[in-house]
Amino acid sequence: MNLSKSYLQSVSTDELLQIADDYGIFVTKCRDRNLIIDELLEINEEADLVHHKTSKNHNEDLVLDDDADDKDNTGLTLSYNKTEIHVLLRDPMWAFAFWDFYKPEFLRAVNDPDFDSFFLRVNLFSEDNLSEAYDSFDIDVTDCDRSRYFYLSFNDAVTKVELCSRKIDGDISVLAGSNFIRLKRENIPNNLCVLDNDVSSPLYLSGISLLKKHHFKNYRQAFREKEESKIERL
Repeated sequence: MNLSKSYLQSVSTDELLQIADDYGIFVTKCRDRNLIIDELLEINEEADLVHHKTSKNHNEDLVLDDDADDKDNTGLTLSYNKTEIHVLLRDPMWAFAFWDFYKPEFLRAVNDPDFDSFFLRVNLFSEDNLSEAYDSFDIDVTDCDRSRYFYLSFNDAVTKVELCSRKIDGDISVLAGSNFIRLKRENIPNNLCVLDNDVSSPLYLSGISLLKKHHFKNYRQAFREKEESKIERL
């Protein structure tokens, strides 16, 4: 069926809901008509584009030279319309997570009256037990975010990130899980953080104590239990 905006606006709500169901769109009772129409038009536009490309490829000879491939690939795809998350290492201390949503699933989540926010759960594992995380911390992200850097400790061996949604009542749903990242950093000396507060007067006046407190507040996952007693003295 070739859908148009004027046609969709002219049908009754029951007919519109039936069309949405035929196209596999999940619709709640409180869903706005205009949102349903916009989503149907977007799906119809994507279907037309796929049909056009398929017809074009069928009627043209297969082009194998690299110049033709570079000409067609004018840019990277911004979204694959799939709920997924991946993690890459930037350097020994920082990792990079990037994710995407299946649009109907994203709209269903954010339009839920009980929806609160999305967040990333960074799970930490030991090499000999990848089935259960021994520690984790959460990073809040906005609806528009699609990537985030996060900091890791020298003591962390393996990490995996989950893309989650949170409801107002605190109920949490895991939408997607990333790949495992192994961190081979045993030989890197753990000397980036000044843990003791035994500094001279000039250094104290320079504000080093405030800097260490700021470091602990923003990168506290870098410190482990054996170091927490030292932090309390700051």
